Amino acid sequence: MVAAVGVLQILMQPFVLASFSYDASSYGVFSFLFAVIVFLGSAAALVLGLIAARRAGGQVLAGIAIGVGGVQLIGVVLGWIASTFYRFF
Repeated sequence: MVAAVGVLQILMQPFVLASFSYDASSYGVFSFLFAVIVFLGSAAALVLGLIAARRAGGQVLAGIAIGVGGVQLIGVVLGWIASTFYRFF
């Protein structure tokens, strides 16, 4: 699900930016909104994976959920940190 949001962003990006005349601030808002959606979905995957890991059976799927959710969360947070540094430096 989380990867599908990234594909959806790539497919929607030209149309949304064309409707806002390719303004830099609109691109920032557009990217931020999708980053929040990815962050929430990744957090949900991580939490549900941790819950499933404590139950009997299905450890492989729980591990996949934990891995995907954790990597996506790290990616979003590092992206936000990098954009913050770019803003001030």
